[in-house]
Amino acid sequence: MRLEAACTGSSSVGPLPHGLLACAVGHSIPNSPDLQPHLQKIWTHVINGLEDEFRTPRLATLQVAILAIASRPCENIGQRDVLVSKSVAVAYLLGLHMDPARWELPIWERSLRKRLWWTLFIFDKWRALVYGRPSFIHSTEWHVSIPKVEDCDWGRYAAPELIVSFKAFIYMCRMTQIVDSVVQSFMSVKSLLDPPAPFVKVALLEDVNMKLATVEEEMPESFKWNGTAAEGSTMPTGVRSAQLSMLGLRIIVYRLHLNVAYRNIPLQYNSVAHIANDICKDMADFLDILTGPDLQLFWFPYTADHISNCGSLLLRIAIRGKATHTTEGITAEQLVRRLVDRLIELYETHQWDIAEAALRRLDPPLLAARKTLDSADIIHRKIASTMSWNSSGAFPQSPHAEAGHPGEEPGNTDLSFSMGLNNGLGSSWAPESVIWEFPGWGSDEGIPGGHPV
Repeated sequence: MRLEAACTGSSSVGPLPHGLLACAVGHSIPNSPDLQPHLQKIWTHVINGLEDEFRTPRLATLQVAILAIASRPCENIGQRDVLVSKSVAVAYLLGLHMDPARWELPIWERSLRKRLWWTLFIFDKWRALVYGRPSFIHSTEWHVSIPKVEDCDWGRYAAPELIVSFKAFIYMCRMTQIVDSVVQSFMSVKSLLDPPAPFVKVALLEDVNMKLATVEEEMPESFKWNGTAAEGSTMPTGVRSAQLSMLGLRIIVYRLHLNVAYRNIPLQYNSVAHIANDICKDMADFLDILTGPDLQLFWFPYTADHISNCGSLLLRIAIRGKATHTTEGITAEQLVRRLVDRLIELYETHQWDIAEAALRRLDPPLLAARKTLDSADIIHRKIASTMSWNSSGAFPQSPHAEAGHPGEEPGNTDLSFSMGLNNGLGSSWAPESVIWEFPGWGSDEGIPGGHPV
């Protein structure tokens, strides 16, 4: 009712962009089969409306942009990055990078400004982490305190489940501060040109793990996840997404640690690989407890990347284990099979678009790994059968292509262009080189389409 009143100009805050209402409808379509035929048309209206909004930006412009960035399914990574960059530029223009606590503004607007800034900060830093691209927000050029529960819409009078969801948002804000430190230390141009010594890298990663442990200790008890907790229960929206993001961040941290051990401290490799396997097992356990209602809630735009990064990291460990005859390699192979089996189940049973996206992202590393691992070929064929792919790695027309961007062959899609891929790459490169040198496949070096880190 509030949204409808605002869009029609009946609210005291003035008319809001009609794109905001279109966004709200677009987000509901995945749960409304009767509206599926209208998906592309609605999101076309949203994107076109945003272009008009950017000419005379306001706070509501960023609300529309954020909803568009978080839309599902999202395979157009390039367009999403452009939208994040435009949104950050608008945020600077509107002064969102400065703390409004002492400004003479209504309380609701001060809270909204903080929420908008931190949402963009989260999107920007995680995209930099996942894809190895430069961040749009420099750490010395902003000052906004982390939102508190009072900054939630309706503040302390909000419904209990809304407060829980907002606490998950605060949890993501704190995690993103740690993500920012990882990006600066390992994924910036400066860290590439003047890389720290191997033992300094290890110390930095250990510090990151300590900070993550502190955040987990201070989070609400209901947010704490382990293999036996909260099985079969549905949490308020945002909680499951935040839990999976924490697992994804830990996977990236140990991927970085594994790189250092592999190249510079070989005696540490097996112990680091063991911990990495344990974290990947946590990811598989987490996917196992998800219920149908869980899948319909909010999921972070980079969720599929976290899941595919898990599979890619396991493939790296399995390939290395094959050469060195370690038990960690055997464990990793078993976990890859388990992870893919669960993703296929979620895709076939619930049509979960994130499972589909993760399986698509796992296609290139599996193609590369099957030269070394017999199990990789079996897993790849199973995915190909499920997704109706050609077993040589040809992608079908995507039913989840975004408005104005129909699914195409890998050499032409925005997804594959963003990753610097082309047809035949997976079959022509040495498997370990592919698994170790590309970011979405579990490495922190040689990032095509971005910058090497």
